[in-house]
Amino acid sequence: MIRRWLPWFAVALILAVTLGLMCRPMRRDTATVDETAFLGAGYSYWHGHRYYLNVEHPPLMQLWSALPLFFLDVKMPTDSEEFFSDTNRTVSSVMTERWDFRMGLIQEPLPVGEHFYHYTAFEEGIFGRVLVYGGVNDADKLLFWGRFMQALVMLATGALVFAWARSLSNLTGGLLALVAWSFNPIALAYGHLIITDPGIALMLPLTVWMFSRFLDSPRPRTALLAGLAFGGALVTKYTAIILVPIFGLLLVLAWWKQRRLVRAQSLRSLFANLCLLLVVAWITIASFYIPHWLPPPPLTPQDAEFLHVPSWFIRLRWLLIPRDFFKGFTIMLLHVVNGHQAYLFSEWSGKGWWYYYPVAILVKTPAALLLLLVSAIAMALRRIRHSSFAEAAPLIAAAAYLVCAITSKADIGIRHVLPIYPLLAVVAGIEFARARRREQLIAWLLVAWLAETAFLARADYIAYFNEFVGGPAHGQDYLLDSNFDWGQNGKPLKEWVEENHLAHIYLDYFGTVTVIGYLHIPAQLVAPSEVPKLRDGYLVISATHLMSPDYDWLRSHHMPVARIGNTLFVYALPPSHPTSPK
Repeated sequence: MIRRWLPWFAVALILAVTLGLMCRPMRRDTATVDETAFLGAGYSYWHGHRYYLNVEHPPLMQLWSALPLFFLDVKMPTDSEEFFSDTNRTVSSVMTERWDFRMGLIQEPLPVGEHFYHYTAFEEGIFGRVLVYGGVNDADKLLFWGRFMQALVMLATGALVFAWARSLSNLTGGLLALVAWSFNPIALAYGHLIITDPGIALMLPLTVWMFSRFLDSPRPRTALLAGLAFGGALVTKYTAIILVPIFGLLLVLAWWKQRRLVRAQSLRSLFANLCLLLVVAWITIASFYIPHWLPPPPLTPQDAEFLHVPSWFIRLRWLLIPRDFFKGFTIMLLHVVNGHQAYLFSEWSGKGWWYYYPVAILVKTPAALLLLLVSAIAMALRRIRHSSFAEAAPLIAAAAYLVCAITSKADIGIRHVLPIYPLLAVVAGIEFARARRREQLIAWLLVAWLAETAFLARADYIAYFNEFVGGPAHGQDYLLDSNFDWGQNGKPLKEWVEENHLAHIYLDYFGTVTVIGYLHIPAQLVAPSEVPKLRDGYLVISATHLMSPDYDWLRSHHMPVARIGNTLFVYALPPSHPTSPK
């Protein structure tokens, strides 16, 4: 009896330790750039404002993270209704972000019928910051419970990789896969944040697993499960559309591995059940948008051009139901195609680099995990012709996901390839479970090293870089933004100011700026152009701003006197003038 329950005790223990590792950053990290917007939008959705704020992301994870706020004493900000009213209103800002993520000035208020086309990037940011850090609510409590819901999703992903790997190998494979996911600092970094990435790291692998089971046995039951997972993935994050080419590759792989699919009767059954899968997926999506099933309203060609709404969207608008889903999906596609300001190897680009995500994986993944995964991939490729379809599916899905990510011009952060890690954890579990005892011993030594890495990196998982590049001390030389400096170190900044008994500092902060006032940090926000004029005191600059061309002169000719939490650099004033460096 004891031996029967021992595996589940081991799983529970690993998941409990994982949650314990996340508890410190859940309490200590100040809100990162996107978290207040996500939490505020989710809270507004529960209040019936569906789905006006944060349209570039589907609603599921925002609803999930904001669920605990119903049980807390949360107060809506004063005059908050102006953000949501759909009648007799003008837009809440004189600026709008076009659908291609470019800002424009609104010369005249948009007509009421066209409020649907307004992109509420400014409103979502303002409302979320005021809700969390506006002084009417306990910011730490709101963030902790929102993050706790995300941590549960991260733990569910651990349970998923354990169950999947065990089903294809044995207990050893399941446990190894679980540890490879749970003690990955990248998973710990984003698994506790109020963003969509933990959700898609669960739903995409789950969908791949369910779809592989469907192809292995095309029946109504497996089609139903795969359809529910696929629909759930699409209302978790729009990038789940990557599952479509993954499905195509898995169909080809299934044909190669299981030639019986080419029989006429099997093909008819497969087609019928595949249609059922798609119908179930679409019903799942549509259920989240009840009763908002009207098509998008008409829009003049001039306004469509100003807001950069694609012409195909206007032509097909009668078919685009639910309209809010298609609006967000279109904005995501335009973002991927048009790019985003990104940083790699001390260079900036608005169009990105094809090798951005491979490099990010190489410098952010712990050395122990890299060795484990590379070894597992090599073993899987060596026996790919002899492996079953189900065993090959997670590796094919991970490869397809990475190839699709490489084509994106929006190189924002490694969190966008987070689903690769649970897929490869399953591959590692399968391969090492079948390996010789000596190879299994090496694998367990690597995961022990990984666990040690996770424990040592717990001070700031977001800023983690692996041993090959010198750790987080050199992170700013490789990647920025959500890879390193995402506004998480507001509390360490406050502690540093208090420890040094400073009555005033100058600050150029990348993050949720309202946290500075909320924490009562005596800081004056400054722009790069103002820095050469400063004559006394201390200047603190976030790494993401410091590495911009505006500060080339400062980095070249002036050394920081301190560093706060890896990502905040402190300079004594006056700084070197760009025309007369020291």
